[in-house]
Amino acid sequence: MLIYALIGLGLFLVMAASVSGVTPSRRRRAATQGERYWRVVRGLGLGMLFLFYMILPIPIRVAGGSAGFDVVFLWAFGWIGLFFWSGVCLLWSRIVEVHARKITSNRAVWSTLVLLPVVVIGAYAIHESLPSVRAACVLDNAELAALPMSASELKVSLWFTPFSGQGCLRFRATPGDIERFLATSPIFRDVEYEECSEGQERFFYPRDARHPTSVEDLQRCVSREGGAPSWRITEFTESMTGYRIDPSGSQISGAVIVDEDGNLVFVRLSFD
Repeated sequence: MLIYALIGLGLFLVMAASVSGVTPSRRRRAATQGERYWRVVRGLGLGMLFLFYMILPIPIRVAGGSAGFDVVFLWAFGWIGLFFWSGVCLLWSRIVEVHARKITSNRAVWSTLVLLPVVVIGAYAIHESLPSVRAACVLDNAELAALPMSASELKVSLWFTPFSGQGCLRFRATPGDIERFLATSPIFRDVEYEECSEGQERFFYPRDARHPTSVEDLQRCVSREGGAPSWRITEFTESMTGYRIDPSGSQISGAVIVDEDGNLVFVRLSFD
């Protein structure tokens, strides 16, 4: 993956240098002042897009509880999206260059128009890295309710590949909000659960689960490393209630753990 990241970075730098006029042009005539202006604006746009799309999401994800895998995948495969959006922005800048000067001669307006899609795309990339947005993705795939209003200490780790992925979520909330969260979650409201084994009243799995589980299986599912964050639950305590979840119509499985003493909810999903 490091090789992919280095290749992507190298290609992007070559493209940015070519667009901005840093590399020598095959044409012998000197660039006019207007041509230099458009090259500078395009180069600035690509630099901003790189910052918004590849750099700024990293500290946001790490601060939100990322285990690091999603950052690795961002730098290994995020170049695909970056090159696509770079092409879109360059095409847009060419359209502005051709038509904007017919409307106004104000270069500040030209620059604003050229950089507008860069800001929009960058804002979207940063928005998608916010913990609350990533948490909503985990909850939606798990068929769980939205985050409670009192949710705090939110931690999220989420990564995907074309073949697999994993999502972990942890938050604290008031006891009443946790009860409403469980009561309004479709996975609990619409699925019949039964005890994992006799004498284990606090651990459940869906009656029609694809893979019926035991308490030991449930604990292994929750605590195994496999790219999981350090803040995962590593062992069950007497104050915890566990549910093995098996969202219908998908290749997703996982678990929900509720710790009544700590007012804590932990969710773990595996995408296969």
